[in-house]
Amino acid sequence: MIASTIGIVIIGAGFAFYLSMQRSLIIEEKANVMQQNVRGAMSAVVNIIRRSGYDPAKAGFDAFDDPVSSTSLQVYADLDGDGDTNDTNEDVTISFDAVKDILQIIRLGRPPITFSDIDSGTFTYYDSTNAPTTRFSDVRVVEVAITGKTSDGSKTRPIVSRVRPWNLNLL
Repeated sequence: MIASTIGIVIIGAGFAFYLSMQRSLIIEEKANVMQQNVRGAMSAVVNIIRRSGYDPAKAGFDAFDDPVSSTSLQVYADLDGDGDTNDTNEDVTISFDAVKDILQIIRLGRPPITFSDIDSGTFTYYDSTNAPTTRFSDVRVVEVAITGKTSDGSKTRPIVSRVRPWNLNLL
């Protein structure tokens, strides 16, 4: 009788341990998915901003479109060297939608790329003296801040990156 009671207690403790580990693994998996999503979004945004203003034909277009926005950015780059930004991937809009919790990259001539479970995202613009600016002609660095969240909203993870576009006049 005593042995069976001890056996039931040990089995119960083992089962409780198993359930605890199962919950921990589910939480970790959600956190890993969120982190990969935020890293992928940041990588895509950084690559687009870095090549903004590429103008091998010296057509004279701006790298960014006015007005300055903390949640949306339109980027231009003449990737094929034909003197305009009317071709695929040369006119790109990056926007954060706080209502839908998404980051969307809209490329001319291509379907949009959407990253879900983005809790927030902002752009901050800096001039050549590292002072915040609201004039796109003065922008030399763009700070991108993206905060992802797990699908159930239980955890968040912020990532911040300062991007210096390669093709701007870096005085």
